Amino acid sequence: MPDSPFPDFYHTTFHAPWYVFERWGSIFDVKAYIPRGDLDYQDLLLLKRREERVGVVRPLRMSVLERNLSSVINSRSWRMTAPLRRLMSRLRGN
Repeated sequence: MPDSPFPDFYHTTFHAPWYVFERWGSIFDVKAYIPRGDLDYQDLLLLKRREERVGVVRPLRMSVLERNLSSVINSRSWRMTAPLRRLMSRLRGN
């Protein structure tokens, strides 16, 4: 983005709050969650790693995974970063 204060190699990741609490909650204690806490745009989390994992995280239903995967694959950022991913894969020997 031309007007962005961040370098071009930064990428965007979105996680719904329920996902953070449900998925990361077994590994981390969520000490603070501040919606729109950074630049009135990004949510902030303060996490502390647990000594031991708590509970078992159930796998997501396939329909949820398929829907999420479809939205990622069809996103502009995924298409724009495809050449970089191919290059990195070649450099790693995959």
